Formats: sequence, structure tokens, C-alpha cells
Amino acid sequence: MEMGYSKWVDLAILLGMVVLYRLLFLGFIKTMEKIKPIVTTFMSAPPKQTTQVMVNPSTAPLEGDYVLLTVGRFIN
Repeated sequence: MEMGYSKWVDLAILLGMVVLYRLLFLGFIKTMEKIKPIVTTFMSAPPKQTTQVMVNPSTAPLEGDYVLLTVGRFIN
């Protein structure tokens, strides 16, 4: 069963993979630390602005109730 390389080559490849994966993990963590505040800034919606309009009582419905209209608008 001659494979052409020794167990030391296998060990070196294994250790190289460990180092590579640790560097990749560190890179992902550092990237997410920089990107996360930017994403949360864009994802947070601005507060909904509402405008309240009071209807003139002389033109209100016959029941005599005051009607309160709310108009909502999103600002992008």
C-alpha cells in the first residue's frame, strides 16, 4: 500500500487547514463587526409621521361625532 507521502504530510495539511479555517473565521467576525452597524442603520425605519386633521363640526355627520383623520406617510 504505497501512497507516496508520509503521515507528516497529512499532519501538515491538517494543521494548515486548521490555520486557514481560523483565519477565515476571524475574517468573517471582523467583517460582520464592521457591516452590522451599517445594516442596522439602513434597516431601521424612520418614525412614521402622522398628521391629524379635525373635521369642521358644522360639516360633521348627523350623530354629532367629531371625526379624527390620521394620514400616515413613510419617508425613504
